[in-house]
Amino acid sequence: LHPNKKIIIETRGRSITLLELKENSSNVATNLLQRGFKKGDRVLVLVRPGIDAITCVLAVIKSGGVVVIADPGMGRDVFKSRGQLADPKWVFAESILFPIQKMPFLKRLLKYKGIDIPELPDFKNSQIIRLGLPLPGSFGALPYSELLKKIDPATHIPRSNETHSTDEALIVFTSGTTSLPKGVVHTVSSVNTMLAEILNLCKPTSQDTFYTSLAHFLLLAVSIGVSAVVPNRKFSPSVFLNDLKKYKPTILFGPPAEFIALTNYCK
Repeated sequence: LHPNKKIIIETRGRSITLLELKENSSNVATNLLQRGFKKGDRVLVLVRPGIDAITCVLAVIKSGGVVVIADPGMGRDVFKSRGQLADPKWVFAESILFPIQKMPFLKRLLKYKGIDIPELPDFKNSQIIRLGLPLPGSFGALPYSELLKKIDPATHIPRSNETHSTDEALIVFTSGTTSLPKGVVHTVSSVNTMLAEILNLCKPTSQDTFYTSLAHFLLLAVSIGVSAVVPNRKFSPSVFLNDLKKYKPTILFGPPAEFIALTNYCK
């Protein structure tokens, strides 16, 4: 693994090296622990795919916590109920989500543009960590920038927070292919097995580049040192093809619907 290699590249221009990602996620993990984070705490991540999202996910895993990922596209009411069911102790959320909750017109406008803002559950029992400027509804939240502050190199995550193969690591709520949302609980062991299966399927080398916005594929990229390009725009075949020309990824991960749309567009 090359520490100075750009490991996550966002199409909106940001990038981060493997070393920077390791340092940032370790800082966030340790700062969380100093604020009372406990092993097994569930953490809902409401952050668009990219550098910040994968930093949060890695920090939670390092802290011995459980990452909760819910797809807002499953519908606002269902998303809200699943958020309550997960009962997160901590929530990483972009600050823009909070004022929009009280602006139905803006919600409808964003949905028209392909951005579906989820209906947030009541997080009265959760510690909110905001990413972005302090906006109405997020004033009491802990700034993410506070967690990124450098820590004493001698500070270590206690052994009591180390994870074991049977510990919960990841909970994914998706709408799936049926009308009922699915909640899948992954243990440390099952996450490792999933990553190993993907690794065996595509057999990437250090010369490959991934193109994906899905968390588990980004985890794979980070774990094996393969660069991953993360699209930060709404999917469209033309945008997809332009990204292929610009970034020249060699391995693509995405939902079937996107590849069907791409095939039809090319035809």
